[in-house]
Amino acid sequence: IGREDASVLDSISQPDLEPVDAIAGGETDTVSPLVGSRVTEAPYNCSCDGLSDDTSCLQAALDSPEEWLAGTLVFPAGASCRAQGLHLEDAQGSENAPLVISGYGATLTAPDDGPLYGVESWILDLSASQFVRIEGLRLDGNRLHRNPTAEWIETESGTAFNNGTTLRISASMDIVLLDTELLNGALDNLLIRGLSASGPTPADFSQRIQVVDSTMRNAFRNNVSVINCDHCEFIGDGNGPESSCQITDANGTLPEAGLDFEPNASSPIPGITNSRIDGCYVARNAGRCVQLDVVGQPSDTAIVNSTFEDCRRESATCGSAILLGHKNTVISGNVFQNFTLTSECRALIDAGGWGTDVVANATIEENEFSDIDVGNSTLVFFHANNAGGHIFRNNVLQDIGATASGHWCADFGVTTPNQVYGNTVDGQLQSPNPGCP
Repeated sequence: IGREDASVLDSISQPDLEPVDAIAGGETDTVSPLVGSRVTEAPYNCSCDGLSDDTSCLQAALDSPEEWLAGTLVFPAGASCRAQGLHLEDAQGSENAPLVISGYGATLTAPDDGPLYGVESWILDLSASQFVRIEGLRLDGNRLHRNPTAEWIETESGTAFNNGTTLRISASMDIVLLDTELLNGALDNLLIRGLSASGPTPADFSQRIQVVDSTMRNAFRNNVSVINCDHCEFIGDGNGPESSCQITDANGTLPEAGLDFEPNASSPIPGITNSRIDGCYVARNAGRCVQLDVVGQPSDTAIVNSTFEDCRRESATCGSAILLGHKNTVISGNVFQNFTLTSECRALIDAGGWGTDVVANATIEENEFSDIDVGNSTLVFFHANNAGGHIFRNNVLQDIGATASGHWCADFGVTTPNQVYGNTVDGQLQSPNPGCP
């Protein structure tokens, strides 16, 4: 984005999005509105009794958004519906009158015996749609009873992929998830992509996706996977562990991250742009807290005003809190606390060795790091085979448990030098200043 001072967050371009209060219309009510088409009433007549399969009736409702009263589909407060393989396709609201799916605390759960491999096993796929808001709805992937074993399996007819994502957003624009819970994903809880994961074009990338005051928890792989998107944002109130945005406890086979921003190898370049994590609590994910993968050369990512805690990646190129593989990343105003790096993990924040022409100009500033046991590893690691130009400045480090062979900073030198200065370590200005110890 061509900035000299990467500390200026305004240099990350942001879309013209409404304030959260304007999107939400104030606080979410606890009762269903008087205006809207109810899924439990004619013409849909879903049971939503927690036992019946409601897939057919819910799909009928999703097939006719133009018939929703006041452009709103309503789940009665407290309803418990069961379905999988649902589609909301080519649904077109407008900026002033978005289509709305209101849950008011209702739960939509995948069936206990719902298949996972080689079929449409997500709960809901929102595809080629624009100006849609989902609010107050809980989607439960029911992984406990669906028993995922891997990301794919081999069958007599070939490879069958696990499609058990709780919610998938494909090639859609101006989508808001507000006060939404995505839980127990049999693969991911939320997956955002273009029209096709294998051969996307920039024209069909998802764009302007806002996830506001929402919870993603206990996914089998990642709580969030972003494959192709421009302006994907995850927003909370920044209230530490009590934040209104919670992304926690991803665990399963080969978990990678709480949030994984990673295009496929076939992606156009850049595969992801203008991502933002703002005011969220990201914790206890069995992989990294956040993976900013180098594949597809994503750029212009902001991670601000958030709290990261106790994520547990185990690999050589680690980044237990953040794997730093995007260009022009800003990491500012965050709290990193209560991490113990394993012997396999190289660093809490890891700018790896992906080549001298990518991963440049990250700024890590004005963050707080506390109660972090780096062991023989490091707090922040700048690889020699990296484009460099990174800045690590004005951070506060307290109780960083490095051993004699461990350091809080490791800079192995690159073509474009990194800048490390002005950091306070256990109450003292870093020494030497500038530079790593």
